[in-house]
Amino acid sequence: MGGRKELSKYHRESENSNPICGSSGFINGIVRGQDGKVYRGSGIMQNLRDIEGIRSEKIDKEQFYLQSVGAHH
Repeated sequence: MGGRKELSKYHRESENSNPICGSSGFINGIVRGQDGKVYRGSGIMQNLRDIEGIRSEKIDKEQFYLQSVGAHH
């Protein structure tokens, strides 16, 4: 019996893919500080492009967003 291939899209010989999964802040480097301001840093996608030399179309991202449930006063 063969093994399961949940990530079969990553097993194609002709295409290399670089899957990343995480929050919007982790992937894009955009975070909201405790002061309520939005800050842009270097996310993992930028690092993969700049440091590893991976083209954007070779990055497969699974991104999730965190929601605020209440404001802190």
